[in-house]
Amino acid sequence: MIKGEATLVDVCREHDRKQAAVKAGMDTCLKAGERGLQARAEDEQATHDRAVRALRAKVGELVLELDARNTLAALTGTPEHAFGRCRA
Repeated sequence: MIKGEATLVDVCREHDRKQAAVKAGMDTCLKAGERGLQARAEDEQATHDRAVRALRAKVGELVLELDARNTLAALTGTPEHAFGRCRA
């Protein structure tokens, strides 16, 4: 019936059920499906948020390392590249 293969009246006659009961069951099923889809979207958002936090932390580490290298180069008068490459 949800797929449009039968009408509510046809399903009720075939299974000897009241329309209100069948409609209520369909509504319950649809609401459960919506909750399932929302939970999945929330899980995907949480995964995305964790990845963004991890990348921001890595950028922060690299900025600190670059600042330290620049400070060391300024204090020693040595070019920055003499201290090796930043680790990614």
